[in-house]
Amino acid sequence: MHLLAGNPDVAKEYYEFCIRKDPSHYKAFCQLGILYFEKGELETSAELLKKCVILNPKYVLGLVTMGNLLFETGHF
Repeated sequence: MHLLAGNPDVAKEYYEFCIRKDPSHYKAFCQLGILYFEKGELETSAELLKKCVILNPKYVLGLVTMGNLLFETGHF
């Protein structure tokens, strides 16, 4: 939401708040992973996306984003 509005710092705080309140909030892990992916912080992104996929292995956005990250880093 905030990421789309062009305010990644507010988005980061929001997603981290969601995760603190609910550590099983796979969508927040995914969105935070996307934020780090777009910033080029690929290791952090991978950790967050992995948590998302572990929490919900059927969440398509998490799977697709993880696939994009693996492709970007040459892990085919």
